[in-house]
Amino acid sequence: MEGQKSSYLGCNTAFARDAGFAGPNDIIGKNDCQMVWQEQAEAYRRDDRQIIESGHPKLLIEETQTSPAGRTSTLLTSKMPLRDAQGEIIGVLGPMWTSPRANRCKNRMTGWP
Repeated sequence: MEGQKSSYLGCNTAFARDAGFAGPNDIIGKNDCQMVWQEQAEAYRRDDRQIIESGHPKLLIEETQTSPAGRTSTLLTSKMPLRDAQGEIIGVLGPMWTSPRANRCKNRMTGWP
């Protein structure tokens, strides 16, 4: 979950660990440029800006993400505007799922186990 300034407002434990942190509190205030997936940061931020400006979600998109171990995985992501009690957009909520089939295919092609 990111705020309008592209810094993380929160996350779940699984996301924090995928990012290389012990828990959610360690990620609050950081942005994608400070994460292990910094190579993908500009694409992520571009999507976030588009969602904040348009107010429309992007659903079921495939994205790549780099792990703390340096491996690149394919994720299935949906990104939607996060609104406050008055309906104002205050950030982006982005649940994601790993895409095992895509990752298996990619691993076979690149020689990863």
